[in-house]
Amino acid sequence: VSHRPVTQTNDVAVSEVTLQHHRQSGGDRLTQLHLRLQEEAEKIRKWKTSTEMNFKQKESQLKEAFQTIDSQKKNLLDLQLENSSLHTKLSEEEVNRQELRLRIESTRDLCAVLRDHIGKIQSNIELGESDGERLNNENQQRMDQYE
Repeated sequence: VSHRPVTQTNDVAVSEVTLQHHRQSGGDRLTQLHLRLQEEAEKIRKWKTSTEMNFKQKESQLKEAFQTIDSQKKNLLDLQLENSSLHTKLSEEEVNRQELRLRIESTRDLCAVLRDHIGKIQSNIELGESDGERLNNENQQRMDQYE
């Protein structure tokens, strides 16, 4: 290492170089901080945009869900109304079937009574015919006797 005497001009030159070096390194540091700040700001913007997009997507999905719920409520009410109507028709049909069953039973009973009555009438007719033949035969015999 050489020892030279420090002069005032040398000191000023060294100070200026040191100052420029500090300014340059400070300027570099400031530039780096500025760039880093811009990068962080860009990350925040991207995050904000992403968050806003997610929020809008969730909001849209929620709106669709509410529309689906409203639609399902309407469909449920329609189905309940239809079910009520069908239940009423079923009740009416059950009453009609019961009435029809009673009519059929009454008709069967009436048919059975008519068959019995027809049987009795046929028996009476047969009896009357046989009595009529017998009377005709007896009448014929009496006429033959008187002749």
